Amino acid sequence: MCFRRAWPSSAACLVLACASANPAPLSSRVESAPSAPPPAAVDAGVADAAEVYLDAAQGIGDAGPLRWLGASATGSWVAVCQPAPGLESDAGARWQRTVVLANGSALRVSEVAAADPRGRFLVALREGRFELIDAEQGTQVLLAADVDARRVAGNFVSHRSFAFDGVGRRLAYLIRRAGKTRVIIRTLASGSELLGPPLDLEPLRLGFVGASPETLVLYGVAQDTNGDGKRSLPAALSRDPGECQAADRFVASAPIAGDAVQPHLVNEVTAVANPAPGFVLRFGADQILRDERDRLLRRVGSSESVLADEDCGARILAANRKQKALLVACYKTPGRAPLRLLGSQQSIELGADLAFAGDDLLSQLDTDLFAVHPGKSAALVDLGQGVMRALGDDRLVLSVRGRFALVRHGSRLLGVSVPASPAAQVAERVLVEGLANVADVVLGERHLVVDGHVVDRATGRVSGRVRPGALSVDVHGRVLVAAEVTDAGPQGPLRYESPH
Repeated sequence: MCFRRAWPSSAACLVLACASANPAPLSSRVESAPSAPPPAAVDAGVADAAEVYLDAAQGIGDAGPLRWLGASATGSWVAVCQPAPGLESDAGARWQRTVVLANGSALRVSEVAAADPRGRFLVALREGRFELIDAEQGTQVLLAADVDARRVAGNFVSHRSFAFDGVGRRLAYLIRRAGKTRVIIRTLASGSELLGPPLDLEPLRLGFVGASPETLVLYGVAQDTNGDGKRSLPAALSRDPGECQAADRFVASAPIAGDAVQPHLVNEVTAVANPAPGFVLRFGADQILRDERDRLLRRVGSSESVLADEDCGARILAANRKQKALLVACYKTPGRAPLRLLGSQQSIELGADLAFAGDDLLSQLDTDLFAVHPGKSAALVDLGQGVMRALGDDRLVLSVRGRFALVRHGSRLLGVSVPASPAAQVAERVLVEGLANVADVVLGERHLVVDGHVVDRATGRVSGRVRPGALSVDVHGRVLVAAEVTDAGPQGPLRYESPH
């Protein structure tokens, strides 16, 4: 089973690309310099902006072989790779990366480093400089000239120096000046930038963690903890963006020996990064921490309680902020990691497990339901109610949104509604009969495409079908399809198609 989804997402394909269109002239790029701190009130216009997206009649990329790399959730940009005409070598054609914007312009880029989850903005390396691209307005603004361009070496690794918040209002990025790291926080609506002071650490990555509000966290090495006389990151860095393939699935390169990485919380008024030993995330006024013994703790004010001991080595899979519940995997257990549901007053062994790598997954922090597949069956962990609901054998959960799941059972697609009361029964109904290609699944922000059927993830409404070869589906339910799909892969040009 291959799931595809548009960037940005934790299990997906992303951006980069090619085409024969000429890049916009350098004179169209606007230089931006850090300025005074932005006002406390943040303009909500970015998050509420009218959506602008690629026209269905517009071809994306050239005819011929094509690697689709990613698309905005709103359909405002698409990224592809294609062979560059006239640049063949003994090893074959060179592939180039191109981002196509809503206004039809095609920007040749060397790398796409980050994308706004709301679908409007992205950061790309173009003509030797990192730019902030507004895909709806079709504009590009140069970011600071001394951006820390080094990324974790290897393919499929997101760029360590850039982070958009979850609501499309802020971009944080790292610069390297006089051998010291500094953080810049940019307000996207106004374009103002806050430049922080030099930081005495080696940064590994930057990210917004949690929700309402999010916390900006800089993970880095501040001390020589292995005693080799220097501060070393546990990963190799490189300026090479890697092969022309998807880049937002995080498949890290092989770890190397290095010093301990500690989180630092970035103050969004001063852009100062303060050490926060053990910080994992915030639950309102509560903090979730991990101590040096690998215990998971909850801190409320000055008091702490142990949520999971060191024998478990709990790593977070999902959370429900309203109930202050955490779904964790005990990755230290030999074999597959057993799952536990941790609440403020109890710890529940769920009787399910999964293969797990050992990192916290902090992208699902407002989760009601989480799909697991014990043995040959399927189940939904109900974080809000503290129970696990069995769905039956030979079933596969394709999508969960709110308290509704889309489940494949043989050649049927089922819609499963899970009531908020733990005593009430799960209700299911057949949405589609006779699925022919059950392995062809595309997951979007609001829609799922399975065997060409376009289905609303929250309600189960089937809006119609599209032809084979779906690559992505936007929030409007439009599906990005290739001109043709051959044994060699999709062939350009791509186009958006509405279901019928």
